Amino acid sequence: MNKGNNENFTIEDLQKEQIQISVFTLILNFIFIVFVLLFKLDGSIILGIISGSLVAIIFHWMLFNDLKAAIKMDKDSAVNYANLHAAIRKVLLILVLVFLVANKWIEINVIGLIIGLLSFRVVLYVYNLISLKNK
Repeated sequence: MNKGNNENFTIEDLQKEQIQISVFTLILNFIFIVFVLLFKLDGSIILGIISGSLVAIIFHWMLFNDLKAAIKMDKDSAVNYANLHAAIRKVLLILVLVFLVANKWIEINVIGLIIGLLSFRVVLYVYNLISLKNK
């Protein structure tokens, strides 16, 4: 978000920004994985970090695509569409997290899953702080 206050953002600008945030999230999680390997912690933490970050990135892209679609609608349709898709995303997130945690075939560490999920938020906050500082 390096545009001036008077300039409008296009969908392409916002999409480029979303790609940057996703790449930074993957880089941060790679750093977490390197630390896990350096400290010789359990390998299930790595699976948790990978799955958590992928879930966070996928659900963020779902939100971005829902907002792109809602922008093109009238107000009432957009509100209904956004509410419905927010509920769908929450139900899907709960199902995915329950599946990942309760899965007996693949050992996924819950702490690693939480680290992966929260890493996206950390990147988002830092990215926004840097963007505000550059204005």
